[in-house]
Amino acid sequence: MDFASYKMSDVSATTATIHIESLKHNLRVFQKSCPGLNIMAVVKANAYGHGSVPIAAALIQEGISFLAVATISEAVELRTAGISERILVFGAPRKSCAAAYDEFDLEATITGTDSLAELESVSSVKVHINLDTGMGRVGLQADELESTVRTIEQHQHLELIGLGTHFSTADHPDSTFTGQQWSRFLRAVDVLGSAPAEIHAASSSAVFTVPESIDTDIVTVARIGVGLYGLLDLPNTDLPSSFRPVMTLESEISHIKNVSAGTPISYDGTWRAPRSTRIASVAAGYADGVPRHLSNCGLVHIGGKAYPIVGTVCMDMFMVDIGSHGDQSRHIHTGDPVIIFGKNGPSAIEVARTAGTIAYELVCRVGNRVPRIYFDENLQDHTDGRLH
Repeated sequence: MDFASYKMSDVSATTATIHIESLKHNLRVFQKSCPGLNIMAVVKANAYGHGSVPIAAALIQEGISFLAVATISEAVELRTAGISERILVFGAPRKSCAAAYDEFDLEATITGTDSLAELESVSSVKVHINLDTGMGRVGLQADELESTVRTIEQHQHLELIGLGTHFSTADHPDSTFTGQQWSRFLRAVDVLGSAPAEIHAASSSAVFTVPESIDTDIVTVARIGVGLYGLLDLPNTDLPSSFRPVMTLESEISHIKNVSAGTPISYDGTWRAPRSTRIASVAAGYADGVPRHLSNCGLVHIGGKAYPIVGTVCMDMFMVDIGSHGDQSRHIHTGDPVIIFGKNGPSAIEVARTAGTIAYELVCRVGNRVPRIYFDENLQDHTDGRLH
């Protein structure tokens, strides 16, 4: 058999459909919400599990010219795929791969005073400073900013082009701490006398909860990540338009059996049938991105109806009680599609809440063995792997 002639989606029971028109719609929402600002599209972590190269290509088609990733390897993947737009690497510079900034024309982030030493060997690199105003992860402290800027100015191979900060509670509209962070950031900018070429603070959430962070009199760029993928969860905020989920994770029923009352299902028998019923095994598990925490509490959609996950979610499969809707279960058969989250199913946000996590983690954990199918509703075009 010539497996080279097969698409991954042809041989996989579980697929992740990426709705390109939804991605474009979400981008348009942000473009209307922060007019006058350049949008830095964040495609780190394989574009939040959606596929960094196809997602970047689709965004570039819509006019995006500035991308951001977390690591050098993510940036090199984009460059190797032929993407020539600007790329900012958020992660701290490392001496072992510092030459890549120059070789692949990447922009670096100064995450601390040690970052300058890590970039000593680079012949020419543009840098952004990350100022820690309260996130408490990485970034210069306010009292380190001025001296670091002056040091950069003395280095002929370094060019300061950006200054940014990261809000820690921007998804809480009434957070006083966010206001404190913004004030600290403004004071730091004032100390410099004049700002670098680019100022950026707004994330997807901050665009709607921290209006100061998209004030074009102060900032020039908005860093948009999770909102592009339709995963922005701001229940107490009046968003200007509903976001559309970009990923639909779908599998299929691989086996159906009748069980009697008291029959244990899956590892450790954590669920026993309360009555005679039908159990469907679904060909996806935690290796595919189905959280184990959905055991005995999650819901999936089959034929437009919600059915409960029963028993422990396994690496490669999970079980569903399809007898919960009575006689309707007789219309369910092996091979029928099962929507785990996304279009025509529960949302990733709903599933994440049930699993005790966030939608970001849910989509990032969709495994590599799950093929991404890129579908543009406007073009009625399916592609397997890369958007053309």
